[in-house]
Amino acid sequence: MRSLALLLLLTIPCLAEPANLSGTWRLDLKKSKWGGHSAPQSGEIVIEHNEPKLKYTGKVTDLDGTENTYSFDGAIDGKEYPVKMGTGDQKIIIKRLSPNSISSTLKNADSEEEAITTLAPDSKSLVRKVRRSGPKGKSSWTEVYNRS
Repeated sequence: MRSLALLLLLTIPCLAEPANLSGTWRLDLKKSKWGGHSAPQSGEIVIEHNEPKLKYTGKVTDLDGTENTYSFDGAIDGKEYPVKMGTGDQKIIIKRLSPNSISSTLKNADSEEEAITTLAPDSKSLVRKVRRSGPKGKSSWTEVYNRS
C-alpha cells in the first residue's frame, strides 16, 4: 500500500498540464535582484506558447538608452535552436523541468547563460534565475516579470 501511495505522489506532478507562458511580460526592476549584473532601464517579452512550441520577441533598454532586441521561434524539447539578437545570433536549448518551470542554455562563441524560468502559481509573474559565464567572469541575477 505504501508503495502505491509513493508511486502516485511521484507520478501525479508529471501528469499536470504545462503552464501556458503566453502574454506580454514587463520587467519589474524593483523586484528583480541584479547581483553583479547591471540593471537595464526597462525590458519586455512577448511570448506565444502552445506546448511544446514557443515563440518570443523581446527588447531590453540599457541605462544609456541603447535598445537590444531578440527573438526565438522553436520548442521546449531539448533541441538547439537559433536566437536572433541585435548583437549577433546565438543558440539556445530549452527543456521542461516541471509544469511551471523550464531551463534554458544560451550559448555564443565566448559565453554561456543558463536560466531557470518559473511561472508563479497565480500566473501573474515570471521569475528568471540566471547564471552567466564568459570572458568577464561569472555573474548571476534574478529577473522578475509581471504579466501586463
